[in-house]
Amino acid sequence: MISVDQIVRVVSPAKLHGKKIEYVEGLIQLDPSNTVDRVLMWVSAKRPDSIYSLQAGVIIGPLSVDLSRLNSNCYFLLCENPRSAFQQVVETFFKVDHPVGISESSKIHESVVLGNDIFVGEHVVIEKNCVIGDRCVISHGTVIRQGTVIGNDVVLGSNNVIGGTGFGYEKGEDGDFNLITHLGNVVVEDRVEIGSNSCIDRAVLGSTLIRKNVKIDNLVHIAHGVEIGENTLVIGCAQIAGSVKIGKNCWIAPSVSIIQKIVIGDNVTIGIGSVVLKSIDSNQVAFGNPCRVVEHKKV
Repeated sequence: MISVDQIVRVVSPAKLHGKKIEYVEGLIQLDPSNTVDRVLMWVSAKRPDSIYSLQAGVIIGPLSVDLSRLNSNCYFLLCENPRSAFQQVVETFFKVDHPVGISESSKIHESVVLGNDIFVGEHVVIEKNCVIGDRCVISHGTVIRQGTVIGNDVVLGSNNVIGGTGFGYEKGEDGDFNLITHLGNVVVEDRVEIGSNSCIDRAVLGSTLIRKNVKIDNLVHIAHGVEIGENTLVIGCAQIAGSVKIGKNCWIAPSVSIIQKIVIGDNVTIGIGSVVLKSIDSNQVAFGNPCRVVEHKKV
C-alpha cells in the first residue's frame, strides 16, 4: 500500500477535494463503475468531463473542473497538469526496474564494448565495433550493425535494425542501379527510446545522429545521414528520407513523410499524414499534402 500523503508530496496538487482516503493499493484505468476506494486513477485535462462520473477512488484530475459536480465519495488531487502528475506517481511508486543480463541466444561480437547493468534479449545480434552504454535495454530480435554507438539509458524495442545499409543507389552507364557503399554509422545518444520494428540506416559518410532524449515509435524508418534533435518525438509509420535534419522539441505525427535533405527547425509540429516537400522554419505548425504552415507558435 502507498500512503496518499506520500503521493500528495510528490505531485503537489493545487487543490485537494472530497473524502480523504489514506492509502491506495494500485492503479486502474479510468472506470466510472469502480466502487473501490483504495485505487488511483487520473483524468486528462483534455477530457475533464469524464471526472464527474467517477464514484470512488483517489483521482488525479485537472484544476479546471467544477467542484460542485464532483462525487464527494472520491478524493481528488487537482493539478495544472494531471498527466505529468500521474507520470511522477508512476515513476516514484510503481515503476518496474528493467531486467539485467545477456540472453544465451544473443550473438555479440567479441569487439563490442558493453556498458554496465544492461539487458540483451533473446536472438539479439550486435556486430563488431559497436559500443553500448550503461543501463541499456535491447529487446528480443533486435540487430545492431557494425560501428553503431549507443549512449546510456537507451531502450530499444524488439525487431529493430540499427545501422543497416541505407537505400542509396546510383544508375550506371549500363542502366543498372548500383548500391553506394555506406561507410558511416549510427550514433544514438543518451535516454533515447525506440519502439519495435523500426529501422535506422547508417550514413554513407559520417553518422546518422539521434540526439538525447529522442523518442521514436514503432514502424518508423529513418534513412541514412538523418539528424534528429534533442527531445523530438517521431510517431508510428513516419518516414524520414536521407540527410534530413530535424531540430529540437519537434513532434512528427503518425505517417508523416519527409523528402530528402529537408531542414526542419526547432519546436515544429507536423500533423498526421503530412508529406513534407519543403523546409520548415522553427516554431511552426504544418500540415497537409503537400505540407504547408498553418500556424506560427508563440515563443
